[in-house]
Amino acid sequence: MQQNFWQRVNDRLTRPTQAPGARLPISGWRISGWLVVMLVAALALLQPASVAVWASVPVAELARAPQAMPAQQNDEDEENAEDSEAATDESDDESTDTESEEETGPTEDVTAEDDETIPLVQELGLALDKSFTGYLDPDDSDELSADDIISYTFVITNTGNVTVNSLVLEDAALDLDAAECGSDSLAPTDAATCVYTYTVTVDDIGAGQLENEAIVVAIGPDDTEITATATTTIVLPQLPGLSLEKSFGGYLDVDEDDALGLADIITYTFTITNIGNVALESIALDDALLDLTGAACGESTLEPGEVTDCEHPYTVTQDDMDAGEVVNAASVTGTVVIASPEP
Repeated sequence: MQQNFWQRVNDRLTRPTQAPGARLPISGWRISGWLVVMLVAALALLQPASVAVWASVPVAELARAPQAMPAQQNDEDEENAEDSEAATDESDDESTDTESEEETGPTEDVTAEDDETIPLVQELGLALDKSFTGYLDPDDSDELSADDIISYTFVITNTGNVTVNSLVLEDAALDLDAAECGSDSLAPTDAATCVYTYTVTVDDIGAGQLENEAIVVAIGPDDTEITATATTTIVLPQLPGLSLEKSFGGYLDVDEDDALGLADIITYTFTITNIGNVALESIALDDALLDLTGAACGESTLEPGEVTDCEHPYTVTQDDMDAGEVVNAASVTGTVVIASPEP
């Protein structure tokens, strides 16, 4: 193998080449060629891969620069080797980075957001029920009358589909202003119950009924106010009544005979009492014997239980003397006061 190589080198050197217009001595040409061959051989021992490159260079070119060519080639080889090594390192770095990124994945969280609003129909609704649930009868009259204590039951129901808050009850007759009623918040279909009392007045009886209104107020979503009302009417029995008592209150002994007789003056005392459960006005006294028709007798108006009295005289006549007694009847009348109940 090595002999063939040197044979090819010798054949190349013994086949002279000359550039156009150049004239070189053949002997000098050969001497320079052999020097080059010796250099190539030395280099081949150190760097065998360079032999093919140097062998392909024309002999004339080798003869002109026998020393510069190998040095230039070495520099190029070193630069190519360094570039190849750098490219390999860079490729390795990129490969390592890619593999590292594939193994670890992204270091930041990836999020996405979206929202959609669907409107819902909100319905506010309240219902109030007010009912008469009994009374206390302090005077044991077995009838609703003045000073009896009535109980009212209130039931508040949320008839809407949203919760209501700040629930308060108002009732002027019961003197309720922003009163509580079981709960101040109601969810849909929930109900709250409370009981309050009221004392019947004479005016209520005079009106013949007790009618009043209650209001419930609540707050819904977005501070929307909602109200509900309820009216209750209680019929109150009107039982007007008067009593009249007529009594002999003495006499004036005109003839001073110490005996009741002709021309003596009798005094009658009349006592009128309102025994009913309503007020009476225009109280009037009638007594035919005393010639009294619609006569006043003290107070003209009487509240239940009130009393008035008066005195009227009568002069004894001969008929009375013939009869042996004085007999007469009196009566009293009054009108029921139609009153409006307190609001």
